[in-house]
Amino acid sequence: METGLQFRVQRRAGNKHADVQPLTRRDTQIMKKIYNGRWSWNRRAIIVLVGDQMIAASMNGMPHGAGAIKNGFPGHFCIHFWGSTTHRSGKMDPAYQLMILKAGGKIDDYLNNVDPYELINIFSIAVNNHDKTLLELSVAKNKNQSQLMKVIKDLAYFKITNMSLLPVEDINEQVLMEVPVEVEFYKKHKGRDKKVMHFIIRRDSLIDRWYIDGQYLLKELY
Repeated sequence: METGLQFRVQRRAGNKHADVQPLTRRDTQIMKKIYNGRWSWNRRAIIVLVGDQMIAASMNGMPHGAGAIKNGFPGHFCIHFWGSTTHRSGKMDPAYQLMILKAGGKIDDYLNNVDPYELINIFSIAVNNHDKTLLELSVAKNKNQSQLMKVIKDLAYFKITNMSLLPVEDINEQVLMEVPVEVEFYKKHKGRDKKVMHFIIRRDSLIDRWYIDGQYLLKELY
């Protein structure tokens, strides 16, 4: 969706989602270009064209398992559609789900209705997938926006290990919340760390959507 590049694939297998492989070496080269020349598990929003149908979907960019054609691609990769599940969990993968919503033009509607806790999970997915668009949709803009994005870009890994939840009825009448979250992360230039981060989540009124306070987030990530 973001690069405008397109390539052809062949479905190899898969019943919970599609296991596919690039059709030719040229298709493999185009796919790798989408991932800036390096294979990655990062999810990406895509449109799958099948005949005259255009279907919102999401793919990863990591060769794994087996392949069956001479295309320079060592294995296959996964494409998930709405309702597709992972092999292990039997559930929709949240990162694929967000990318499918993004591909289908529904991500704004979805974010308009998420609670503060889900918003923090979405932030985590955005960081791990290096998805700038999703980050900008979940974090409120602030005067140090470029500095914040630079700090986030330095995060190679971000995992939520524990988050205490309030009942939904206690959230409905709030316009600002402080949510302590236990996290583990890896900074490219500083290494691995773990801490309790305090997210400030706010909205302008009871009928508006939630955003993560970017200014406070920057302080917590330093």
